[in-house]
Amino acid sequence: MDLEPLGTEGQYSDLPADAVNAGIESYNLIQFAIPVGIGFRYRLNQVFDLSIELGMRYTFTDYLDDVSANYIDSGLLPNELARELADRSQELTSAESGTARDFDVIGAITSDRNNDGFFDGYGSEFTDNFRGNKDDNDLYFVTSIKLAYIIGATFRRAKFR
Repeated sequence: MDLEPLGTEGQYSDLPADAVNAGIESYNLIQFAIPVGIGFRYRLNQVFDLSIELGMRYTFTDYLDDVSANYIDSGLLPNELARELADRSQELTSAESGTARDFDVIGAITSDRNNDGFFDGYGSEFTDNFRGNKDDNDLYFVTSIKLAYIIGATFRRAKFR
C-alpha cells in the first residue's frame, strides 16, 4: 500500500499554525543512498564459487517507513484510512506479531494523563508525542549469499574469477 499519498503526519491537511507538524511537506518517493559494504568470495572448486556480501545503505530521508515527525490530531487527517494508519497503537491485535495486545501491561509502562483515550507518547497531538525522529535519516542493511556455477570452466581454465 502506498502511504505517502495518505499524509499520515498531516502532509496534505490544512494544519493550524500552532500544530506540532505545521508546515510539513510531502516527501519524495525517490531518494539517494550511500552504499557501504564488504564481501568475501571463495573458490570451492573449478566450477563453483561461494560469495557472501554484507552491505549498509544510508539514505537522505527519514521516510522509508513513512514515520518521521510527531503524531497530529487525527481529526485533521484527510480520510479514514489515513486516520487508521497514522496511529496503530490502539489496535487490539499487534500488526507485527498478530497476537492480542495486553493494554494492562502497556498501561503499567505509560499512562493516559489527559484522558483522551491515548497512552502518553502515542496517538494524540503533543510536542513530546513522537512517531519518529526527524533528525535521524533512515538506513537499511542487505545481505547476500551466492553460489555461482562457472559455465565453461571445465573446457578452459578461466584466468580471472
